[in-house]
Amino acid sequence: MEEKKETIQCINCSEEISGDYCLSCGQPARPERLTMVSLWSDYFGRVFNLDTKFLRTVKDLTLDPGRVSREFVLGNRVKYVPPVSYFVILSTLFILFLSVIDVKYSDVIATTQQVLNPTDIDDKGIRMQQMFNEEFVKYLRTFFFLQIPFIALFGKILFKKSGYNFVENGFLAFYTSGHLIWLTIIGVISFKISGSALNALNSLASAVYFSWACVHFYNGKPVKTFFKGLLLQFFALLTFMLFIILLLLLALVIYIKFVDPKFLDSI
Repeated sequence: MEEKKETIQCINCSEEISGDYCLSCGQPARPERLTMVSLWSDYFGRVFNLDTKFLRTVKDLTLDPGRVSREFVLGNRVKYVPPVSYFVILSTLFILFLSVIDVKYSDVIATTQQVLNPTDIDDKGIRMQQMFNEEFVKYLRTFFFLQIPFIALFGKILFKKSGYNFVENGFLAFYTSGHLIWLTIIGVISFKISGSALNALNSLASAVYFSWACVHFYNGKPVKTFFKGLLLQFFALLTFMLFIILLLLLALVIYIKFVDPKFLDSI
């Protein structure tokens, strides 16, 4: 006589379960007790999908970023982590990484500023620079994100014949900007070890990487497309910096006018 399987009620949808999982919603019949190990395993498994998409996305963006972006725009939405998600994951990972290795990114920025502008500034200028750096770091992910529309805009302008719209140009910007955070992480590690953030090397590598991505994404003549990619970065960075300066000046004027009229005197 065949033994009848024990059935229990699903705690999620109330259907009867006779196996290990609910056939209706997939809920485990007997969920394991929660532990720190299981929580972290579930988190990294769901967010980073380390065994499939995430590692494949990292590898392919390293080897051929333009092709990854192009495939996504043309409809392959399953093979890779979506560009916005990848960007958010990497920017979050970067913030967590700074906390883990105990590095203040404002110090890294200060080192970069000294390299770009080695001339002496007075104490007031140093204090204002420190205040700006600290505020910048507080909204680091926002600043990362704000660069994307400028890259997408000039991509649409300079590569109009490609037929990509503003959002599709933005996919290339999200993928490449997100992936270049790995270079920033390497720079932070270098700063932690030696006090140097590899500023010049990182800037050069970033420019070459993005222009190389443009070659396969826009599928144009390699040399011409590469140099147009460099031009795109120049205009995007210039307009982004002007936008930030105007935004900060406006915020400063509003703060002095309505909050603290003696702010500049107190610095």
